[in-house]
Amino acid sequence: MADLAHYFMDVPGWFDWPDLYAQLVDTLPSGAHVVEVGGWKGQSAAFMGVEIALSGKAIRFDVVDTWLGTPTETLHTDDPDVRAGRLYEAFLTHTDPVREFVHPVRLASVEAAGSYADGSLDAVFLDADHATASVLSDLEAWWPKVKPGGLVAGHDRDWASVGRAVKAWEAFAGVRVKPASRSSWAFRKPVPVTDWTVPEDERAILIAICSNERSIYRQTAKSLLASLAGGHAEEAVKKHGFQDYAIRWVDQYPSVAAMRDYALMQGTVMGASHVLFLDADMTWPTDLLDKMLRHHSVGMVSGVYHLKQWPYWPVVLDQPFIDPEKHTTEYHYAPQVLDETELQRVDLIGMGCALVPLRITRAFMRPWFEYVLDNCGLPAITEDVAFCARSRAVGCPIWVDPTVKCGHIGQQVIDTPWFRRGELEMRLLKEKRAAGEDVNQMAQLFEATTESQQSGSAA
Repeated sequence: MADLAHYFMDVPGWFDWPDLYAQLVDTLPSGAHVVEVGGWKGQSAAFMGVEIALSGKAIRFDVVDTWLGTPTETLHTDDPDVRAGRLYEAFLTHTDPVREFVHPVRLASVEAAGSYADGSLDAVFLDADHATASVLSDLEAWWPKVKPGGLVAGHDRDWASVGRAVKAWEAFAGVRVKPASRSSWAFRKPVPVTDWTVPEDERAILIAICSNERSIYRQTAKSLLASLAGGHAEEAVKKHGFQDYAIRWVDQYPSVAAMRDYALMQGTVMGASHVLFLDADMTWPTDLLDKMLRHHSVGMVSGVYHLKQWPYWPVVLDQPFIDPEKHTTEYHYAPQVLDETELQRVDLIGMGCALVPLRITRAFMRPWFEYVLDNCGLPAITEDVAFCARSRAVGCPIWVDPTVKCGHIGQQVIDTPWFRRGELEMRLLKEKRAAGEDVNQMAQLFEATTESQQSGSAA
């Protein structure tokens, strides 16, 4: 069929991504497998079928659709083929010249995804129901089916409903969306790093103390001296096979995200294998370096510290999920790690006391730390949330060492006993609510106690 000519313009539809499909056919090898979700009357399938035929490659192209139309989209419900129940027949008629290269799968999107093995597909293009919840369901269903390095793309990035879903998935999956073709979007699925081992002769550490304040808490100063001075740093570095270390005060930028990126760049210039982030409103145990540097080959590791606000949750979270109403990524706090003595695998940590392998800077592009914006274009989450999501996406394990107990400074140093008290207060509020009592005044009292601790005590 080398003389088969393109005829897709004679087929009704809204196909405006021929360059994306042509690039896929050009770059994918024989044996590749591509799925299109939402075939309509076959305009895009007709183009893809001809491209595959002309390439001479054995690329399988499946088109998934119910061919019933989308009830919430007027362009579908008003279409004569939909009203007459002949949409599938129209698709078959339009793709008949390339039927050898186009394989219809007459199922709903999520149901069809279940019939494909995880990691079996080279690319998926989504152009089905455009409702936010439906696009998110499609992304959730098809993402595991695509190989690392494969492409997940879709149409109508200018639709608000699609844009909300794509933004939500970007934050949840830790990947960056890019414009594709005329009005499409695309995610490239990361290829995970599987080995985070750092040989002894490559180990070097930059200790980055990050501060966007003009002064330093006296508790922090005392803790840094106790943890790093008097030979503590030299002993820990030598004990754990690190060849070099440096300590840098990082305060060049008002944005914490910029400070953290700068620290990683400084570590790269130094030739370090790791950066140990320490925030200048904290305290640490005197054996901090000994405990943290022993984790040089497991990925990213944090000590335990707590929020300064009541009820002082530990800054350790897991089980990310997309809130179905807000379309934002949420996490669960993981206080259970406080009772453990070994490393605990989690999904999100803060950077107040965190050992970060610099290999991560080669796994995804800058900015490594950034504030993800909400649907109003305002910063919705802190810089460490996006960094952890992207680190997970490229295969970096995230851990917490419950034995590294740190303090977070308000007017006083907030630590685990403060959270234990907060737990009791939360339980008391819950019991009184269940008994039908008005607990507003009590809740305000707990929160007001927290606010009185925030004036600070800088030196």
